Amino acid sequence: MTARTVEPGTLDSRSSRNHVAPSPEPPDRGSSRRPPGLHSSPARKRQAPWIALGLLLGVGPDAVIEPTSRVDQTIAGASDLADQTAVALAATGRAQRGERIGMTARQSGLQASASAAQAGTKPTIGALAGVQPARPNERFVPRTDRWNVSWDLGINLTWPLFDGGKSHADAATASAQAESIAHRIEQFDARLALEVRQALLDITASRAALAASDEAVAAATEAHRVVSERFNAGVATSTDVLDAQLALVQAELERTRLMAGLRINEARLMRAVGSL
Repeated sequence: MTARTVEPGTLDSRSSRNHVAPSPEPPDRGSSRRPPGLHSSPARKRQAPWIALGLLLGVGPDAVIEPTSRVDQTIAGASDLADQTAVALAATGRAQRGERIGMTARQSGLQASASAAQAGTKPTIGALAGVQPARPNERFVPRTDRWNVSWDLGINLTWPLFDGGKSHADAATASAQAESIAHRIEQFDARLALEVRQALLDITASRAALAASDEAVAAATEAHRVVSERFNAGVATSTDVLDAQLALVQAELERTRLMAGLRINEARLMRAVGSL
């Protein structure tokens, strides 16, 4: 075989009958396709449960979370919490949530400060009593080298008549701050009750969806078995078998997704009541 070289700009009539030069590709004017990543819809769906779990655990969205238990295993203590009423869970959350405990302690401190500031405007009475044995005792004249016992009794009365309104101002400031924290505690309790009810509803819905998914997996498994037997008998095609396998895989993936959602809802309930 002999290789022939054609100079650029020339046309070989014999080779042009058998070969057609490929047309140049048009310049890239900007493609609307985005590279696969977190911006694609499937990637967002895969990352959404991990991001939600990271928020519950208090870690950043870039943190790597390594599961230590299977997704089909219930979180320890979650089932007992889910079986309780919303009122009981809200009461448990009010007693265990660190945010509310801190606000309550701050409110008690401000109320004590207001009481102390208000007490500065009231009279105070103090009593004093003392006994002093000494040898020699300086209170005895003339001094002698022997034991003498002296004693003291006293009453002290203090009544601040005017302090420029400082005590009343300090008491009013502390009382206002304590009242503000009391309103914040009320808002926290309302939000806590809402979180508990929402978590219970989400768990109930997830359990119902998971039960339906179990039935779907069972139906897909049975359909795959029937199609496989028909294929072995020669009355079904390989395409039918592949379709049945795809339906089974999709049903199992949906059940796994629902299990993960149920675990996240259980973690949200435990976080709401302060158990996580």
